[in-house]
Amino acid sequence: MSASELEAYLHEHIPLTAAMALRVLQCDETGIVLAAPLPPNSNHRGTVFGGSLASLATLAAWAVVHTGLRRADITARVVVQSSQIEYLLPATGEFVATCAAPSEAEWRRFLAMVTRKGRGRLTLAVEVVSEGVVAARLTGSFVGAHYDGSL
Repeated sequence: MSASELEAYLHEHIPLTAAMALRVLQCDETGIVLAAPLPPNSNHRGTVFGGSLASLATLAAWAVVHTGLRRADITARVVVQSSQIEYLLPATGEFVATCAAPSEAEWRRFLAMVTRKGRGRLTLAVEVVSEGVVAARLTGSFVGAHYDGSL
């Protein structure tokens, strides 16, 4: 899945991403980088709304799992099981969330669990930077679970 394909997928299936004006800057086996501008994500103080920071960070980690499963040709739903975010500094401009892919060993274990048991879990870390400073860090557990395509 290319960056433009992921961006179109997110805007179609998660409408909030279009409202945030989310852009996919990188989408490959090394990780995901997402960006969003300040204006549609601003709060009453003229900085980025905390919910937008959390959303972009969550989406970056979710996309690492989603695109990795697609590359492995595994049909699975991806959900966030739990997450914790630290807000370090106000984000005052465009904000960029970066989530590195898990190590090859972690990814192999995850895929083996999804294949054998129907579900697997990964813990991922995301850093959100704005104007050259780290504004937030998120750590979350994401679950991939087989499904038959029905709702």
